[in-house]
Amino acid sequence: MRPSACGRGRPAPPRARAEFARRNPDVRVEPKRFDWGQEATALRDGRVDAAFVWLPADLTDPHAQIVHTESRVAGLHTTHPLAQHTGISILDVKDEPLLWTEQAAREWVDWWAVNPRPDGSTPRWGPKNGNVEEMLEQVAEGTAICFAPAGMALYYARPEPSWVPLTDVEPLNVALA
Repeated sequence: MRPSACGRGRPAPPRARAEFARRNPDVRVEPKRFDWGQEATALRDGRVDAAFVWLPADLTDPHAQIVHTESRVAGLHTTHPLAQHTGISILDVKDEPLLWTEQAAREWVDWWAVNPRPDGSTPRWGPKNGNVEEMLEQVAEGTAICFAPAGMALYYARPEPSWVPLTDVEPLNVALA
């Protein structure tokens, strides 16, 4: 599956940073990376002045505007029976162990996990992970599946996992805050 990109073949955050730098050559932009929804916390405690924030997030203090929307995908081991499908339902993977993290707010974890599911069931929680690399390694081992934004395959190109669109879940909204 080819992940979706936002306009001109590049996801929104890199395009926005490049355009900001072009318009403001005297301002130095220092990219920072935060795992699992910690961007809003970094804004509130002053570690960053602006951030692209995956929603849902607590943006009660900073001003925010949605600037990007993208579909979500399931990361599956390439030998998984659904790995070659062109799209799957959240209920197709409801019995699969799902990777998750304790490093994010529970509301954020539940939104990504689609908890509860449309049929009222809860996810089958799989192993925990501390960052994206750990998550992708566990999918590559066949330990569990993950859910991610479609653009993740652009940033983490590797033979594993297979990315299959989730056809019946709301998309990820990204806010500039």
